[in-house]
Amino acid sequence: MEKSTNKTRKNKKETVWYRHSFALTDQQQKEFDRLLLKYNINNKTSFIASRIFSESTKVVVIDQVSFEYHASLSNLINYFKALGVSYNVLVNRTDLPVDSQEILKDISKTTIELSKVCQEIIKLTIAFESKILQTARNYDS
Repeated sequence: MEKSTNKTRKNKKETVWYRHSFALTDQQQKEFDRLLLKYNINNKTSFIASRIFSESTKVVVIDQVSFEYHASLSNLINYFKALGVSYNVLVNRTDLPVDSQEILKDISKTTIELSKVCQEIIKLTIAFESKILQTARNYDS
């Protein structure tokens, strides 16, 4: 009994590619380059084909500044939460000596200052978000 060494291969249907060329004016080339930069297009062929056949083009732009701002803001919020928990534990202790009332007053003043800082953070975040949204609207046009 002999083993067959010839393995049958299925013929894969290969994609046939057709090459086209076209010319652009200086103005059209500038606009084309602007689009490629704006949307960070790496594959010109698929971009051109999608535009010709009116397919939607999905572009995800990661703004590093926004990403870092969000990460820093998240860390700051975590610090605020930890501070709040520690503050709650300290204030709710019943075994504090009478002379610790002065410390609690200082903590209360610090809490008011921190709330002002928090309000400033909220204002800056709202301003930042409106700036980012304005930038996003500019990408859409």
